Amino acid sequence: GTSVDFSINPGGWSFAPLITGFGLSLVAVFWAFDGWNNINYVAGEIKDPKRNLKYALILGTAGITILYVFTNVIYILVLPIEKMSGVVSVAEEASTFLFGTTAAGLISAMILISILGALNGAIFVGPRVYYAMARDGLFFKKVGTVHPRFQTPGFAVLLQAVWASILALTGTFEQLFTFAMFAGILFWALAAASIFTLRKKYPDLPRPYKAWGYPVVPWIFIVALSVILLNTLIKRPVESLAGVGLMVIGIPVYYIWKKR
Repeated sequence: GTSVDFSINPGGWSFAPLITGFGLSLVAVFWAFDGWNNINYVAGEIKDPKRNLKYALILGTAGITILYVFTNVIYILVLPIEKMSGVVSVAEEASTFLFGTTAAGLISAMILISILGALNGAIFVGPRVYYAMARDGLFFKKVGTVHPRFQTPGFAVLLQAVWASILALTGTFEQLFTFAMFAGILFWALAAASIFTLRKKYPDLPRPYKAWGYPVVPWIFIVALSVILLNTLIKRPVESLAGVGLMVIGIPVYYIWKKR
């Protein structure tokens, strides 16, 4: 059998860099999980969303979590930490070690197909946001139209393709996901904070689902995300401020469109 040493030698370690580094790594982890909430944007196209939406969110997120943990356990069992450090494609390294070069190539192709599947979900969901904004009078009217033959928001899809292409040319992969996730994490925190506002302002509003552990769990969620945001802002100020700047630009644009 194979033994794995999980012991940690603290000699020469400094606690603060470990914590800040862990906080930054969580941004990358969040990027890997990002999309868990995308189904909310297409709830209007789901049969019986009141029943099916919660199951899709819970089972989908749980399934991906189990898959990710299982995959990373395999990496740790197969490759030493030093071998994974600085390697872009850990999956290919592990596959080569286990099955050889030919099989590793096939597994890499399967991973590529999986990535295309994830992209398909993003392409499906993202334009629905622009489409909904246009239908509410907060964006170009043309974006709120559907293709006469395919019945899809064609202009919204085209807009997302152009915007994604521009972003792809503006920085490295790490810079882009830090930029995107800083804004995403901020909105997660704001969404959780809105629970308190909604319960106070609209106490009689129908609630098919109530937040578990309210108010403690939402507060823990908000505080944890706030710490991660602060750490990211300190350690990656350029990417963080770029995300904030884009959102700030959107505020006057929103009010200008609202008055039209």
